[in-house]
Amino acid sequence: MNLIKLENIAKRYGREWIFRDVNLELMAGGSYVILGSNGSGKSTLLQIISSYLTPSKGQIRYLSNGQVLPVEKIYRHISIATPYMELPEEFTLTEVLEFHSKLKRFYKDFSIEEVMEIMELEKAKNKALGNFSSGMKQRVKLALAILTRSDLLLLDEPS
Repeated sequence: MNLIKLENIAKRYGREWIFRDVNLELMAGGSYVILGSNGSGKSTLLQIISSYLTPSKGQIRYLSNGQVLPVEKIYRHISIATPYMELPEEFTLTEVLEFHSKLKRFYKDFSIEEVMEIMELEKAKNKALGNFSSGMKQRVKLALAILTRSDLLLLDEPS
């Protein structure tokens, strides 16, 4: 993906507008930071960029080599880690990594074992994620985002 273009994006919940008239271009190879106070819509904007949420108004386009990508194919190009992202708690770590690897390839073609080693969670490979501490779950979310081969990496409150 070479470009993401947001045109007059707005989002509201009920009668309250979270933000309006956001115009933004995210170019391949760029690094961007979204700053704002609590409740200003940073997380909501990231969810819209990732195609997890639909804007109330405006248009978002994903372009690759000048061609518009259909929204149903965006997930292949974007990795995201957020505190509100749910993990399948009944799955073991191995099952989560196996499932993820069927949808997206890991960076440098890391094996599932190598990903577990990087996360330093090899001893928890057969443990259900529902039994992980919040720190372990955050480590899994970050690893799935950072170690996945994708065009765009979105991190919401990564620390």
